[in-house]
Amino acid sequence: MEQGVPLMDYIVGMPRQTTNFLLSLGFGFCIGVLYDVVRTIRLIFGGGKRTVLIFDILYSAFAGLVTFIFSLVITNGMVMAYVVFGEMLGFFIYYITFGVFAVRFSERVTEAVKGFFIKIFKTLAAPFLKLFGLFKRFLEKYHKKVEKKRQKRQKNQKST
Repeated sequence: MEQGVPLMDYIVGMPRQTTNFLLSLGFGFCIGVLYDVVRTIRLIFGGGKRTVLIFDILYSAFAGLVTFIFSLVITNGMVMAYVVFGEMLGFFIYYITFGVFAVRFSERVTEAVKGFFIKIFKTLAAPFLKLFGLFKRFLEKYHKKVEKKRQKRQKNQKST
């Protein structure tokens, strides 16, 4: 008789398949939440097409990595179509339901965070602006004195 792993260890039963599918639905939902978090951070930082490209590449790499780890843990590294389908379905369920609200919420959060940082910047910059104003007034007075002396010299040189 041949020694080895029995064939039944390779076949996943229906209860385990159902559990894996439901876990992949939830995991896809979490990946959707992560996408909205990344989108909100991207909106806060602003930028153009390059920023969107960089954030999307980073998100895709991270999502691919955690999907791989999820697959290793849940299905022992076997790629199962129903797990991949469940993850995509979970992502799209999030995207078309809660994702709509998340976009509106992220716009409000972005505005609030930008306003917060603008207030902090103004608060921190105020002493420097006052100092700059004092320095500017000092330079203007010094410039007037120098200009008066120059005009006196010119006047004295014309009279002699």
